Amino acid sequence: MDKSKESGCQADFTEDWDGEIGFKSPPPTEAWSNGHSKPPVKEEKPPYVKKGFFERYKSSLRMFIPIRFKKTHRCPIDDAGFLNILWVNWITPLIVKARKENLEVDDIWPISELDEAEVQFERLDRIWREEVRKKKGVKEASLGAAMFKFVRTRATLGSLMLTLAFYLGCLGDAVMLSLILYYVETLEKDWLTALILCLGILFTELFRAMGIGYAWFLNYRTGARLRGASLYLVFEKLTRLRNLADQSIGQFVNLVANDGQRIFDVCQFAPFIVGGPLLAIGVIALATVYMGLWGLIGSLVILLFYPVQFGLAKVMTYYRKKAIDVTDLRVRKMNEMIMCVKLIKMYAWELSFSKAIASIRDNERGYLTWAAFISSVNLTVSPFVCIVAAVVANTGYILSGNEASTSVSFTIVTLYNAMRYCINSTPFAVRGLSECGVAIRRMKIIMEMTDYEPCTRKPSSEKNAIEIKDGTFAWEKQEDIDDEEAVKAVGKKKRDDIQNYEIVLRDINFTLPKGSLVGICGSVGSGKSSLVSAIISQMECVKGSLAIDGTFALATQQAWIQNGTLKDNIVFGMPYDEKRYQTAIEACCLKPDLAILPNGDQTEIGERGLNVSGGQKQRISLARAFYCNRSIVLLDDPLSAVDAHVGKHLFKQLIRGALRGKSIVFVTHQLQFLSQCDEILVMKDGMICERGKHADMMEKGGEYAFLIKTHYSDEEEKPATEVPAEIIEDTPLHRNSSASRHRSSTSGSRRRTGSRATKSSMAHDVQSDPIEFEENKEEAGQLTQKEDAGLGTVGISVYAKYFKFAGGYCVMGWTMMLFIVVILLQTFNSVWLSVWLEYGSKNNTVIDDDTGEEYYCTEPHCQDSVLGFAYIYIMSVVFLVIIAIIKSYAYVTATLRASTNMHDVVFVRVFRCPMKFFDTTPSGRIINRFSKDLDEMDSRAAFMAENMVQTFLGIFFSLIMIGVIFPFFFLCLIPLMAVFVVIYLYFRVSVRVLKRLDNVTRSPWFSHISAAAQGVASIHAFEKEREFNLKFQELMDNNTMPYMMFTMGMRWASIRLDIVTLCITVLTAMFVCATHGQLPPSYAGLALSFAVQNAGLYQAMVRLMAEVEARFTSAERMIQYIDELYDEAPAIISDKRPEKSWPKEGKVKFINFKMRYRENLPLVLRGVNLDIKAQEKVGIVGRTGSGKSSLGVGLFRLVEPAGGHIEIDGINCHEIGLFDLRSKLSIIPQDPVLFLGTVRYNLDPFGVYSDEQIWHSLEKCYMKDSIMTLDGGLEAPVVENGENFSVGERQLMCMARALLRNSKILMLDEATAAIDTETDSLIQTTIREAFKHCTMLTIAHRLNTVLTCDRILVMSDGLVAEFDTPAALIAKPNGIFAGMLKAAESSKRMVTS
Repeated sequence: MDKSKESGCQADFTEDWDGEIGFKSPPPTEAWSNGHSKPPVKEEKPPYVKKGFFERYKSSLRMFIPIRFKKTHRCPIDDAGFLNILWVNWITPLIVKARKENLEVDDIWPISELDEAEVQFERLDRIWREEVRKKKGVKEASLGAAMFKFVRTRATLGSLMLTLAFYLGCLGDAVMLSLILYYVETLEKDWLTALILCLGILFTELFRAMGIGYAWFLNYRTGARLRGASLYLVFEKLTRLRNLADQSIGQFVNLVANDGQRIFDVCQFAPFIVGGPLLAIGVIALATVYMGLWGLIGSLVILLFYPVQFGLAKVMTYYRKKAIDVTDLRVRKMNEMIMCVKLIKMYAWELSFSKAIASIRDNERGYLTWAAFISSVNLTVSPFVCIVAAVVANTGYILSGNEASTSVSFTIVTLYNAMRYCINSTPFAVRGLSECGVAIRRMKIIMEMTDYEPCTRKPSSEKNAIEIKDGTFAWEKQEDIDDEEAVKAVGKKKRDDIQNYEIVLRDINFTLPKGSLVGICGSVGSGKSSLVSAIISQMECVKGSLAIDGTFALATQQAWIQNGTLKDNIVFGMPYDEKRYQTAIEACCLKPDLAILPNGDQTEIGERGLNVSGGQKQRISLARAFYCNRSIVLLDDPLSAVDAHVGKHLFKQLIRGALRGKSIVFVTHQLQFLSQCDEILVMKDGMICERGKHADMMEKGGEYAFLIKTHYSDEEEKPATEVPAEIIEDTPLHRNSSASRHRSSTSGSRRRTGSRATKSSMAHDVQSDPIEFEENKEEAGQLTQKEDAGLGTVGISVYAKYFKFAGGYCVMGWTMMLFIVVILLQTFNSVWLSVWLEYGSKNNTVIDDDTGEEYYCTEPHCQDSVLGFAYIYIMSVVFLVIIAIIKSYAYVTATLRASTNMHDVVFVRVFRCPMKFFDTTPSGRIINRFSKDLDEMDSRAAFMAENMVQTFLGIFFSLIMIGVIFPFFFLCLIPLMAVFVVIYLYFRVSVRVLKRLDNVTRSPWFSHISAAAQGVASIHAFEKEREFNLKFQELMDNNTMPYMMFTMGMRWASIRLDIVTLCITVLTAMFVCATHGQLPPSYAGLALSFAVQNAGLYQAMVRLMAEVEARFTSAERMIQYIDELYDEAPAIISDKRPEKSWPKEGKVKFINFKMRYRENLPLVLRGVNLDIKAQEKVGIVGRTGSGKSSLGVGLFRLVEPAGGHIEIDGINCHEIGLFDLRSKLSIIPQDPVLFLGTVRYNLDPFGVYSDEQIWHSLEKCYMKDSIMTLDGGLEAPVVENGENFSVGERQLMCMARALLRNSKILMLDEATAAIDTETDSLIQTTIREAFKHCTMLTIAHRLNTVLTCDRILVMSDGLVAEFDTPAALIAKPNGIFAGMLKAAESSKRMVTS
């Protein structure tokens, strides 16, 4: 059979070939616009016209209608009347359904039209733009002020409702308690008076519950709107950024995950900052009425605590900001590790990276400890302020000679405790304000970054698509922003100051005629890709001009692929055109791939294209560029990832075929294609050093001729049958899905030119090889599985394991004892006041000898007993504060120990997983554990749990005291507790399920943010900003609704539990009135005081209990990874460790080696037998899916064998530990991988080599001069993924890394794919000399790299097809390898003719 027909992609280069001008290009057509996409016309929004009051607030005003019967909205919250909102009845069907069956995301109502992120974004964006105009620039504008203006009406209404509830409810309770105690203390028994008093306390409590409930409703909805608007504002800015500058993907994810929560929190609790002071005014007034000067002094104690709280908040903000900065670094590092996990495993670097993460986590934990300790002290001490104030007022009042009165003393206690609710919430408000300030500053940094500004200037000639005249282009210099002073310094930079830019391209004069093909070549770092970046306006034009006429399609050097079907990646949101789609498939040689993919073009492609090969990704990227039908096509070295015949097919059928008539910029290292371009540009040191046609420049003998001659110089010394450097095969080794940064070779620092790099190195053949053999095509087509949301309650086992992580049951038991002691001391304080009033007053009561009347003695000799009671009263408070501080320290230490230990164990379990886990698990899902879930355990869950325990114990002892005073109260409590439990059971299930849905809907949201950050350049080029924003809105709204239902579910329970607790308060009041004259007034006052002051805390306790359980779903998710993930083979097997000098020779033997990637998949290696001699150089070639990359996967044990084994120097590799094996092997991957850190850290992460050795390795790889020009040399920073170096430079540094390891066995995985021919020639010389004592396995990219090998291995269908010397294989006229050479020879004749 004819092999060209078999492949389905063979191109015939004889057609349309002209020996002098290459392929015949059609002249620019007159009907230029036909078949070309025109720039989309941006919809001009009508100018904003401020609406009238009723028009603006008509939707909100409808909610004040008591009952609404008409249902017109998709979300029931919009059809609810005032009573429905107060009682939160509209959510009852969802609560009941959650109790009966497990909820799914689809069971939740669609988000309200009024709460949609886009609707709220448009308003916040308008306000922000007004703020920018008002302050005359983004730098001076206040994002916080814009956010406040966004919420001010709702925030004002919420604060007003809260204040009214406080005044009429809390102060009303104090007045009613005073009247009841006065009645008990002085008046005769009167049932009508008693009834009126009990009804009075009933109505004040009812109004308090309803008023606070409505305020919470407003706050929750306001928070959801501001969160949606602000995060949408940041994401919309992300899609407008020229480039990501010094911001990492992890920072964006962290900002959305954590800072969005801070925005929501401040809307919940900030109104308490307003309500608290206003309530204080009322308390001061009433306290002064009841106790005069001492009432005022006691009130001042409370007021003085506010500055203390704000001071604590300032300190907490400092530590919290430091913690967030370190968290950003940790998440960024984690994201990098996940992306590059394959290389880390292959180099056995897990230990080095785990130490780096542990060091960052220790630093983070230090800051978190201080922030949490201050927060805990604030939370614990806040309620004590009321006690201290009461102690000061009562002690001073009595010691100053006033008669102790139960009605006065307990009214003061109740008055001060009326502030307890808001003081308990004040720590939340203070914490929310401080953390929101940090979040807003971080968002402001994003908003100040430079926008992408597409070129609007038109060329001087209508015949030109691109014109650059005397262009000098530069990257904006970035500075490390470590503190606020640095932020201010960056803010003062002027955009037109040339010193703020790093020039990369100089004196560029370039014209692209419409319909022409211009090829661009040059050495590594010469500025080729930077020119592409300049054309799409990702660089600053600091001199000259750029003019564009047309729209762009972009295929980056490292293809950017999204999670979705193959078809979705090609169509890319454009209207579907069957004919054009099929043309794209055929022109990009994707038909054979569709035939072997399990679901054809409906096969799901993983994040960053993890389950397709580098060549397949590049062809999908090219198909997208064609399908989008843009007039200007920018191709940044797209043929480096495909084999010879596919490369020819793409050039003939796509670039010179389907794209004929388009204006094409073709950057390439494949010099054999340049002769067929209409014009060729040669770049060097950021300038165009030569231009013209192939034949003319060859005759001229300049830089271009030198590159061509260098390209073939080595081959002239070889047999005549040998051929030029060519691409052999569309290898399935995974390429990074991002465009690289490029720089001028003389530049000292670099800037990014595109999107982010991703998982690297060896063979995502892990997915691309087996995917063609999937039996169950429906399952195979779906790579990533739906995330498990979890079922049922958070089990006791989760809390038990959490306790163990915290230090064990003894540590947690000791901490709980401290909680109990604190609450006992609080209770004792109130009880002692009652005892003092009862017995101390009697001791100071004297009978007048003359009149026989009783009077209160104020003489010094009468005050001895008073002083004794006062001393104990005061000392109880002192002990209380001391124990509280000890408790706070113990609790914070235990909880942070728990979260840190959980983090460490999860980290180890994740990175001990086999590669299959990373290939099938979206990175957003993993990052979610280490960002949002860990943040929940670090701060929110622990903070909520502390508040819950304190509240629960306070209520428990209060009920005990009431029951001790009124034993029949326990009987009445039974039915109330039954109702209490029923409400709690429904509430607990619903909020837990809703919280789990919130967790699950976050992961795709995070993944979308990562994808957008990686593909900023492509999003701009294809003008897809709007589509990505809409997708963000959809994913965010999908997350907002479960989260808002979670918070509203808490209000559903709160209002119902408030009614239950209202009954407790009224019952206590009835018992007090009923026992008139039978019980000492001081005891009656104690019981009623406990009932009233704890009334608002019952629902808070249950809400906190359910919320803590919901928050602990994050712990459950982390423990799920600990329990369910399974490890790969041990790193070290003690009794099977080879000698340190192993391997001494480097002999590699495959013995009947079989391998499959997952269970139930067919074999990809089907009995391979190979015997590679010591120090032998073996070239490996083969077609896609042939199994050549799988050999490397098996050698490094990324997948365990299904049969057979591999031996190295006679030792079975599968019987020793992975560390012992992988640390002795080296790989130079196709994807150059650099890590966040320094040059030294990237070359020597364990710090075992000297400077001299590192410089020597860099010199051998021709990188020494480049590194020496950097500030810091070996300590020069390397940004995330090494994007401040070009792809070629990254590849050379990977080469230096392998040289340092000096392993006996080395695998080269198309290691020179991104390197120009001149540098490639030098590198090949280095490889031959530096690795001459190594056994070297080279997966071929260019034929001249394998023709010098001792033997060549040809793989086919998982078997060894040919394995012999190059001469022997060439001598086989019908052999597979000989056919490859024959196909390549035609290209050589074209280029040299």
